[in-house]
Amino acid sequence: MTNSMLAAQLYTVRDFTKTPQAIAETLRKIRAIGYEAVQISAFGPVDPQDVKNMLDDNGLVCCITHIGYDRLKDDLPAVINEHKLWNCPNVAIGSMPPQFRTGVDGIRQFAAEANEIGRQLADAGLTFSYHNHSFEFARAGDTTMMDVLFTRLYPYSS
Repeated sequence: MTNSMLAAQLYTVRDFTKTPQAIAETLRKIRAIGYEAVQISAFGPVDPQDVKNMLDDNGLVCCITHIGYDRLKDDLPAVINEHKLWNCPNVAIGSMPPQFRTGVDGIRQFAAEANEIGRQLADAGLTFSYHNHSFEFARAGDTTMMDVLFTRLYPYSS
């Protein structure tokens, strides 16, 4: 059994993570209320090394992130490098992009692309996760979007 970790999901404080200064102050406050870990999500532009320094300065670890799908497709080597820098083993996509929510064929296309991203992340020693919402349980023909994802995503995608 793996150890559990309680972390603050930074998307919930996204209005306070738009600048490096705001991120630093928000992380300080997160640590002050007792959190030891965070899920990085919805940050404004900030240098990855600065993020690492802010985490270290506050005694925080990044246990998982939410990364936009376009960034995963277009900038995966940088995403991998950031996660290695942060000692963060888990990469998650925050949602299936709307262009794939068109039915079974769109979901299959998303799964194929997500599998390639997941393979590359696994090759780098990282885990790829999917954050679901209620729309995945909508009907898609005689099944649900979630059922299609379950049958199409490889084991290194969760």
